[in-house]
Amino acid sequence: MLRSALILAVLAATPAFAAERVRAEPARACPGRGPGFVEVPGTSTCIRISGRARSDYVATSRRVGRDDVPGFRSSGRVAVDTRTDTAYGPVRSYVRLRAGQDTRP
Repeated sequence: MLRSALILAVLAATPAFAAERVRAEPARACPGRGPGFVEVPGTSTCIRISGRARSDYVATSRRVGRDDVPGFRSSGRVAVDTRTDTAYGPVRSYVRLRAGQDTRP
């Protein structure tokens, strides 16, 4: 294991394997697309990534049935919205992923 780490360290130190440092630029806003959109560097595409997370603990309930069991519930979602102007007009892609977990039986 030590030998492998030494070989990787030598390879990483050689100029052929050294990565070129890229200077990070601040994201530029796309005001014509709406709030939260930023321009993807080097393109005319604007992107917005949004989401939310929620977690609840149910201790007791006055309802009869499944809701009487205490436990955790959690859910979340992530959305990616991209917009690009083309010769044929604006093109939009939108993806939303949702997930959740309920520890109650």
